Amino acid sequence: MPKEVWNHGRTLSSTVAAFCVLTLAAMLSTPAQAQTVCNSTLIIGFPNGDNLNRVVGQTVRMSLTVTNGPSQDGGFPDNQVFTLIDYFPACTSVSGGVCTPDPGSVAGAPPAISYAGNLATVDCPSLPVADTSDQFDIQFSFAPALDFGDGVGCTFTFDVLVAETGSNGTPANVAQLARTDGICDSTLTSEAQGTAAITLTCPTTSAPERVVAVRTTPSTVAGTTRPVPPVSRTTSSSATTGSPPTLPTAVISRFPKA
Repeated sequence: MPKEVWNHGRTLSSTVAAFCVLTLAAMLSTPAQAQTVCNSTLIIGFPNGDNLNRVVGQTVRMSLTVTNGPSQDGGFPDNQVFTLIDYFPACTSVSGGVCTPDPGSVAGAPPAISYAGNLATVDCPSLPVADTSDQFDIQFSFAPALDFGDGVGCTFTFDVLVAETGSNGTPANVAQLARTDGICDSTLTSEAQGTAAITLTCPTTSAPERVVAVRTTPSTVAGTTRPVPPVSRTTSSSATTGSPPTLPTAVISRFPKA
């Protein structure tokens, strides 16, 4: 009899212990399964891999990829919407997620690396609209907004022009920064940033160099229209010391009187 009582007590103790273990495991696993988070990523890319050793006047193809995730609402995958992406094409520094504008070797706009259009989508449902009113902060807006499930995103591409070398502090290295904010269905928000850089091969001369677009004016000649080629003008300056410049000699022809 005592033996049977002892076995019964051991069985009951084992059942209680197993129940406690299962309860503890459930308590520990519940917060992880029911978490609510909102995250996103933003990546700057170079589809042609041509961001190194560029020279003034060249065009570089760039891409922006925005992705939702990991985002969950109560442990279930959550959607996120994006409406605006800020792209800063020329920065001397991107420390702390802030672009310090790089005006280039010549002060003022355009920046050393300038947005050049030619927008195209890789897999985005629609093309963004580019606001170029501030050449140092290009704003890509989506209407309707991008609405992605967890782990889903898209990529679009565009051109930039190497308009001039960087400013004196970083003449051969111009950084880029992109930034976006997203809103999840859980009402939580996310902020994503991406950085990159374009390196330049600086000219041997110390004179500032900048690419300026030249517009030709059409003219009509003998009933046909043809563009007038741009006139190339070269200016130079020299010291005033030494001999003065030689003036052209006039040639006079005389003929005998009749």
